[in-house]
Amino acid sequence: MANRSRYPRFQTWLLDHMVELDFTPMSLAMGLELLDGDVESWAAGRAVPTPEQCERLAQLFEIPVGQVLAAAGW
Repeated sequence: MANRSRYPRFQTWLLDHMVELDFTPMSLAMGLELLDGDVESWAAGRAVPTPEQCERLAQLFEIPVGQVLAAAGW
């Protein structure tokens, strides 16, 4: 059975930003004060962050929140 991402757009966006900014799932989770599993679900394309989590991601990545919300489909 193929491993399909439910949210490929956000998955790609997140992984690109994590690589660019040198974040691991663990370091990103720590920076966002979330569980590693939350970030791992995003990175695997199984889930997207809530709008509130998108806001925290934008602050951490130092980008406009609208970019994160758009990537997450909000």
